[in-house]
Amino acid sequence: MSNEFDYSKLRHTTSVDQSDRKVPYNLRQSGPTKVEMLISTRVRKSPYWHLSMKAGCWRATVYNRIYHPRGYVKPEDGGAMVEYEAIKNHVTMWNVAVERQIQVKGPDAEKFVD
Repeated sequence: MSNEFDYSKLRHTTSVDQSDRKVPYNLRQSGPTKVEMLISTRVRKSPYWHLSMKAGCWRATVYNRIYHPRGYVKPEDGGAMVEYEAIKNHVTMWNVAVERQIQVKGPDAEKFVD
């Protein structure tokens, strides 16, 4: 990697007592890793990816070999808490094409999925 990280200085701090844990810390919670993630050509965009981008998606993960939108509100604008409040108190739309692939057929299929 181009930017080396000094792992000897890494300290995991948490506000929750986890002294009784029997499993290792989740890697997402334990700071930087020595691995640079590569996205394979096996990962694809859902049929609705362009709509997620149009709606402001700026962060995604991979689920079922499909890009899964995971963030629309940037941290400087309130981030995940704004999204949490929206889902808790209002209506949100989710791109759940990652859950299962379907085929829509018929004369109005394109209109239906648009």
